[in-house]
Amino acid sequence: MRMNKPRIFACMGSEHGQKGFTLISCLLSLTILLTTLPFLPFMFKSLSYNTYYNELSIQQFFLFLADECHQANSIVIDENRITLTQDNGKNVELSLYDKVIRRQVSGQGHEILVRQIQTFVATKVPGGLKIQIRAMEGKSYEKIISTS
Repeated sequence: MRMNKPRIFACMGSEHGQKGFTLISCLLSLTILLTTLPFLPFMFKSLSYNTYYNELSIQQFFLFLADECHQANSIVIDENRITLTQDNGKNVELSLYDKVIRRQVSGQGHEILVRQIQTFVATKVPGGLKIQIRAMEGKSYEKIISTS
């Protein structure tokens, strides 16, 4: 008697013991997806945050300017340009240049203190000076620095 050998084909439909997707597993994954979908906008909104970079940089500029004014021997304000004379005789100049407030020592250098500035107004007030800054985003900042 002759034994029949199973023939091996190039493509077999399925082997016994393989597991695939069933209708129940597809419905279960669709249910999980549809229940979590309404919560996605809330999760993405909670991930976004507000940056206070401009406010912090302007506040830091005010602190830096107050420190410079307290160390200066004399302060001259003309055409929204602040000139501070230091102990060593050098003149430190703070002015609006393009969209930045820059610091120059004796007319040399280009140290940027604050960026994205629309207007910079410095006026002399009794006992100090008043600084008004308008950022490019439209917010205004004001500080009175005592020089006594």
